This record gives sequence, C-alpha cells and structure tokens, in this order.
Amino acid sequence: VPFLISHDSSNEIRRTLSVAKPGYVAEEYAVEGHVNIFKWSSVLAVVAITASSLPIPIVIIALRAKALSIIHKNASEMSEKTMRMHHTLTEVLSLQAVLPVFFVCGVIDLLTCQFNIVTCSPIQEHLMMQAGSFIPLIAPAITLYYVQPYRRLITQSI
Repeated sequence: VPFLISHDSSNEIRRTLSVAKPGYVAEEYAVEGHVNIFKWSSVLAVVAITASSLPIPIVIIALRAKALSIIHKNASEMSEKTMRMHHTLTEVLSLQAVLPVFFVCGVIDLLTCQFNIVTCSPIQEHLMMQAGSFIPLIAPAITLYYVQPYRRLITQSI
C-alpha cells in the first residue's frame, strides 16, 4: 500500500529513465516506481517495506532460544517422539525466520545503487526487486522437507 500511494506516473519515470539510462528501452514495458527515492512518500514506502526485514528475525530467534530453554527444562516429562517433534518445529520456524534476509539483500542493493556506491547494472536492478521473491519460493520447500507426510509423498514420487 505505501508503494501504491507513493509511486510516480509511468510517463514521468520513462522521461527520467531516458535521461539517466539512455540505453534502456522503456517504451515497450510497464514501468513503475519512484523518480526520486528521497521524497517523503518514497522514503515512507521504502521504510514500511523494509523496516521489519531485520528486527523481526532477531525477535523470532530470541523467542526461539527462550522456547528451546523451556523445552529442555521440561525434557524429562516428554517422550522422545515429542522432543523430536519440538526440535523439528523449532528448526522449521528458525529457517523461516531467517528468510527475510533476502529483503535485506534487496535493500542493501537498492542503497548501493541510490548512493552511487557502485555503478548499477541492469542485472543488479533486476535482482534488487527479485530478492524478495525467493521467500515465497523457499518457505513452502522448507515445509515440504520437514513435514513427514509431505516428505514421504515426495520420496515416493521420485
């Protein structure tokens, strides 16, 4: 939603793009974004999209450590199967908690381009937006691997 409120018109972006990157052919493609990322609405959109990508995994990992300590404290009251299930669950949640790091990679890429730390190539510009799409690709794969009925189905079909 913040992006939709803050983005500039496609024609304005095409004009700016033709000046900044004359080799790009933007007339044939859908183009959306921000002409100036330092406008208040653009900054708000970037912050809203990226602000949670680092603190949320840190909080989840801290809560994971607390949950593991409670589980280990009560380990004598649990069966081996229950302990194994808790261990698997915390592993899955930990892996999925780390997935937002892909957003962080996209943000770092964006900042290096915006502040001219590196000369931004078309591949880098594409990966900047593509980094976040790895999350919905990897999250179900983690579930498919760790949930036993799914894993059995996969190994039987191979």
